[in-house]
Amino acid sequence: MPKAFSEEFRADVIAAVRNRTGSTASVAASFGVSSSCVQRSGLSCTTDSDI
Repeated sequence: MPKAFSEEFRADVIAAVRNRTGSTASVAASFGVSSSCVQRSGLSCTTDSDI
């Protein structure tokens, strides 16, 4: 079973993607997860309504 991420962790990743601190892949790497994990889990959403 995949590791569950805390709401705080998810919020940090979402903020980094929204702030365009880098590509999805580089943001994911900086948080120690794969870019596909970020994309699959919806962490790369761009609006609050997507959350």
